[in-house]
Amino acid sequence: MSEVNLAALAESGKDRIEAKAPSPMQEIDDALKACTFGRFHIQMLATALVGLVASVLVSNSTAYLLPNAECDLRMDLLEKGMLNAMPYIGMMLSSLIAGFLTDTFGRRLFLVYGYGGIFLFTLLAGSSQSYEVLLTAKFFEGIFFATSFSPTVTYTSEFCHKGIRDRVMLSQSSFTAFSQVIIAAMSWGILTNDWRYSLFGGYIVLNTWNFYLYLMSLWSLAACVLYAMLPESPKYLITQQRYDEAREIVIKTYVMNTGKPADTFPYPNLWKTAKQQVIDESAEHKDASLSHQMVMGLYNVKPMFQMPLVLPLSLISLMGFLVMALYNVYRLWFPQLSTVVEHYSVSGEHGDLCGMLDAYTHDLRNRNVTGENTYVCVPTLSGAETYINSMIVGCICFLPYPIMGMLVNRVGKKAMIFGAGVVCVSATLGLRWADTKGAVVALFSVDISVAQTMISLFQALTVEVFPTTVRTLAISVVMLVGRTGTLAGNITFPILLNMGCVVPFYGFTGLMILVTTLSGAETYINSMIVGCICFLPYPIMGILVNRVGKKALIFGAGVVCVSATLGLRWADTKGAVVALFSLDISVAQTMISLFQALTVEVFPTTVRTLAISVVMLVGRTGTLAGNITFPILLNMGCVVPFYGFTGLMIRPTPIPHYIAKEAKSKTEEGIPFPLTQAQLAFPWKEEDYVSSSGLL
Repeated sequence: MSEVNLAALAESGKDRIEAKAPSPMQEIDDALKACTFGRFHIQMLATALVGLVASVLVSNSTAYLLPNAECDLRMDLLEKGMLNAMPYIGMMLSSLIAGFLTDTFGRRLFLVYGYGGIFLFTLLAGSSQSYEVLLTAKFFEGIFFATSFSPTVTYTSEFCHKGIRDRVMLSQSSFTAFSQVIIAAMSWGILTNDWRYSLFGGYIVLNTWNFYLYLMSLWSLAACVLYAMLPESPKYLITQQRYDEAREIVIKTYVMNTGKPADTFPYPNLWKTAKQQVIDESAEHKDASLSHQMVMGLYNVKPMFQMPLVLPLSLISLMGFLVMALYNVYRLWFPQLSTVVEHYSVSGEHGDLCGMLDAYTHDLRNRNVTGENTYVCVPTLSGAETYINSMIVGCICFLPYPIMGMLVNRVGKKAMIFGAGVVCVSATLGLRWADTKGAVVALFSVDISVAQTMISLFQALTVEVFPTTVRTLAISVVMLVGRTGTLAGNITFPILLNMGCVVPFYGFTGLMILVTTLSGAETYINSMIVGCICFLPYPIMGILVNRVGKKALIFGAGVVCVSATLGLRWADTKGAVVALFSLDISVAQTMISLFQALTVEVFPTTVRTLAISVVMLVGRTGTLAGNITFPILLNMGCVVPFYGFTGLMIRPTPIPHYIAKEAKSKTEEGIPFPLTQAQLAFPWKEEDYVSSSGLL
């Protein structure tokens, strides 16, 4: 990420074609600017809110129903863990396929059928009478979640021009925080009841948690209906060369947002002459056959796994893996941890959070060792405090979004990811010593909210970097890797917690430090490249120094430095810049080593260390002067410092040849060694040296 400009990486792949002439993709951005932000976008965001509540419920509903359903389904801890993980297994299996098909066949189709599928399998989960049926239903909920989530993100972005896209995307991402508040409130209102109905002579028994799932399924049904009322993405239609349909949708958006008649639309002939054009994000020939669409879809996927897109894809995916591991572990385990704090903080004897968690895991181990087989299962229901804390977390999760919305266009996504990473590191480390309920809730809230915002920034960054033809697939890849992190995190967290409370918290702190580092990854990668290249001249110099001599090597190194410094003036690619800087720095570093070796050779033992100190002092003075003057010269024009440094390197290159070969021997002959006590005594007398050296 010298800064990773992810946007530039993407633009280098797709905007070179767009720069030749106004393409349909450029024209639609101008058309969407004319549409402004209005009623259509509000309707779209309201639909996205309903859809995101339904999406969050796929994983969150399990965390809330476990205490109520543990006795009805006779679940042990391992089965609870599997039930929590099952939606993510479904998501992982379907993410890439769903992303590819969405880019190939459109966004709206998979939004409607995705949320419809979640509705059907949530109904099945609510009707389940056995653990196996509930587990299967959750698996298919995860599959349909992956089918609908990526197009939800992509669909919204493709109705926004570049000026408002980041802010709208962050606003939509804030709906996840609203969803957590809504779900916690509904869970509190439903699961605290004692409902039980028997049907068909007791063959089907519906408990409170069954009705909870029935009521929660209405969110996915509503999302299915609302997305069916919205049009297809015009950007997707353009990639399929369906220009007439895209134009009609844009005009309807203009009319709905502005309230003006269609004939006032400033681009009435939009794309009417574009049917024969080949654009960067469409097929060369239109063909409605399924086989052709599949082949062209696979063809469009290829650039995503090649330079320059594969590097940002890898970096965003890795950061998503780490952040989603922390975010979803804390989000899904927070109700359980809040319950532990609620019960173990009463006596006040366990100290901080880690003391409470260690006491809890110790009690669990003792209970397993006891192994009581004859007891009546009484579910331990979460108290009101757990639901209230969850709503507090949800409310706080909303706060970063307006802040991010105001800052994203000013400071950039990468800087915000870096800052958010620093906050997460501090909050995660602070949880280790949190010793009050308020501190625990506050730090969890900060951690979850900032991590959630980072995930939103990753999605916005992905939308910005990748072209329309692979955008949904790119989001799917990022989310697939992230969900793999969620799965790994939820499996390892209880294992690490059982080893000791400090282990997972220190572990997550280390992961967030890595994310913070990766947010500026290209700078670090380039620095590592420079460091590796700086090692290469040394073995070469070691082989040549006794054969050609130090002065010849200094002269040759100076010529290389002059060439590399001058070449930086015309470097026009990232690779060339890194290569020339690496060459310049490594060879200059070797020249400094040769100067030190030359100093050791020239000066006698009695003043050798002092001579090296003088040389280094003067050299550091040059460092000070250079760092002060470089920005001044750079402000005068880029060519000034590069031409200046080229001139500086030309001047010292031949100087070593003026150093006499006999300098050291003459000097050692002229100064007596070892010195006598009289010569060491103060004040020195001139005659003490005249007889022995003739120098004075």
